[in-house]
Amino acid sequence: MLCKFTITAADDALARKIEPHAPSSTQRFEAMAQLSKAGLFTGVLLMPVLPGITDDRENLHQILIRAKEAGAQFVYCSYGMTMRDRQREYYYQCLDEQFPGLKEKYIRRYGNRYSCACRKPFELKAMIETECRQLGLLTQMKAIIEAYRFSRGPQQISLF
Repeated sequence: MLCKFTITAADDALARKIEPHAPSSTQRFEAMAQLSKAGLFTGVLLMPVLPGITDDRENLHQILIRAKEAGAQFVYCSYGMTMRDRQREYYYQCLDEQFPGLKEKYIRRYGNRYSCACRKPFELKAMIETECRQLGLLTQMKAIIEAYRFSRGPQQISLF
């Protein structure tokens, strides 16, 4: 079985700000460790990476370290976020409440764009891929799927 955990912030206080009704990052890593020990193929969906909030290198580094410690086999990352019209209004309201002054930066940088990439996404991608390679974590979807299939052992194929 494949089990993915969405984790965007290593710090529980920051995670609580951006996902106030979700389990803490610590709780997610603990659940991942238990499932990994039970033999499940586990990993992190590091998405969305919120520009100006969760895209700093230390946050990303800590997520990778904690993922490895929890027995993850992969980290799959998206370097930014999307905002549909109604999402944008709600998101901007939350920015005003939790991160005063950041909304204006978003408006200047992204306007009404659907896709909101992090600053320097290629540098972040290179950093994450390098660290994941050093930690033995997969980052490419094709490799993740292949490793997952292999982890399940031989499968009986069907004629139908």
